Amino acid sequence: MGKFRLMKKIILLFFTVLLSLGAMAQCIGIAKTMVCVTGTAQIYASCALGPWIWQVSTNQGATWTTLTNNSTYSGTSTSNLTISNLNPGMTGYLYHAAATSNPTQFSDSTMLIVSFVPPSNLVFDGLAATYCLGQSALYSVSGTGGLIDDSVYFSVNNANSLEFGAFDTTNLLNFVATGTVELGAFVTNGCGTASVIPPVDITVNPLQTTLAGVAGGGASCNTFTVYPGAANTYADGTCSPIASVTPSGASPVSGSVQSCVTVAASVPTYNGIPYVARYYDVEPATNPSTATATLTLYFMQADFDAYNASRGSYPALPTGPSDATGIGNVTISQFHGTGTTPGTYVGTTGTIVPTSVTWNSTASRWEITFSVTGFSGFFVSGSSIIPLPLTLVSFTGQSTTAGNVLYWETAMEENTANFDVQRQVAGENNFQAIATVPAAGNSDQPRDYTYTDALVGITGGAVSYRLKMTDLDGNFTYSRILLLGAASVSGLAVQVSPNPFHEPVSINVTVPEGSSAILAVTDVAGHRVAEQALMLQKGTTSVAPVILANLAPGVYFLSVVTDQGKQTIQVFKD
Repeated sequence: MGKFRLMKKIILLFFTVLLSLGAMAQCIGIAKTMVCVTGTAQIYASCALGPWIWQVSTNQGATWTTLTNNSTYSGTSTSNLTISNLNPGMTGYLYHAAATSNPTQFSDSTMLIVSFVPPSNLVFDGLAATYCLGQSALYSVSGTGGLIDDSVYFSVNNANSLEFGAFDTTNLLNFVATGTVELGAFVTNGCGTASVIPPVDITVNPLQTTLAGVAGGGASCNTFTVYPGAANTYADGTCSPIASVTPSGASPVSGSVQSCVTVAASVPTYNGIPYVARYYDVEPATNPSTATATLTLYFMQADFDAYNASRGSYPALPTGPSDATGIGNVTISQFHGTGTTPGTYVGTTGTIVPTSVTWNSTASRWEITFSVTGFSGFFVSGSSIIPLPLTLVSFTGQSTTAGNVLYWETAMEENTANFDVQRQVAGENNFQAIATVPAAGNSDQPRDYTYTDALVGITGGAVSYRLKMTDLDGNFTYSRILLLGAASVSGLAVQVSPNPFHEPVSINVTVPEGSSAILAVTDVAGHRVAEQALMLQKGTTSVAPVILANLAPGVYFLSVVTDQGKQTIQVFKD
């Protein structure tokens, strides 16, 4: 009898432990979570004992809510949870289950993913039938029924090598080749596939060699949307170019931008100084006074010829592609605010030295490129048409082991506020302000200024500098651009004095070890026009640059090439 009672206790204890272990066992969740909006989701759980409880988390597991049967959920106390009335917004919901006998032991969570049924009648929105080369278009895809927010589209190009890749519901197209572009798209997922049928044909026309605008005919304008990272060439309805706008700088322009070109019947003057009859007004709808960009303005040689014939004693513009002096004279006068001619603009004024003045031999036109902060009217002359707040005598520099040292001298200052030192490193598209140096304010005596750029984080290559000289009224002008080589560990440094120069001129070259070298001079078109062999001693060697004597007045790049490296300086011969 005692043995029977003992055996009964042992059996009861065994089942008690077994039941306890079963109740504490981890649940296992098995989910079929990839479903279409037109179906239902089935999520299964296997726990030691039922009934079960189901919970949902809509915030990645941060909090959980216990489910009850309703129009969306059924089977909430069974091992099979059914989810109805699905919509894509439920994608990412997490579910887990537990036996009610031990509701702290939940199964692993399972994520629900709800896919849409691809819409029918897919079409492109925002595309025109024709575009001009260099323009951009932002298109989207829409359809009848279903949702397309998570779809992936593929555009198909023809043999003109436009390559668009894979995109979502919208895509930016940059038209970089002429011809007919065949554009198609499709969407596919586990719920089906839909396509744009038939594909859309878009014609990309070449830019004309003639520029927009007719002498005496008023402004020729066009408005486009500028998209981040995309250049946009403005043209009229016949694809005759107006200007090119590329978002860049600290606050890249975006959105709707109107670009206008006007060609006056004759060469006009402002403050007694002539400017080119072809002039521009570029106005964005958003942030017109602070947006930044790189602009390219187009001119015919005839525009410069007409200016030169009426310029009087003022500096000439290029007479042709090889006219280095004329290229160096090109100056942009900027008038902020709104207006039509220089005297009608209501904002501040400034002078810009272009970063590039090039002759496009294929299109037979001049292309003048420069970076800009704030949009407005742009007028070209061989001289500043804005009264300068100061007289800048010189702006020179020297590459040293401590960095690039800049020097400038003024002969007269009137209501000057400051000098912004701006730098452009090789490979960058815009000048960036790196320092502000206070100006004298008012002075009729020569004033000397200096600034050292330590070149932190810059390891080599050419570095360009310019000064933005601002007066107390907010008007400004830019100095010429100074090109220096970045200081390097080699210790190679080159200094030219004076610069600008006529005769005589001296060049000091500093090297850590004696070596042979080549002194080379190239023009703005990149042609080497002279060179001279040098023998350099350790330390600093003064060089008599005989090759500079026969150079015509203009802008040149002087390079010293040694075994230790290369340094290049921009020089100006009067």
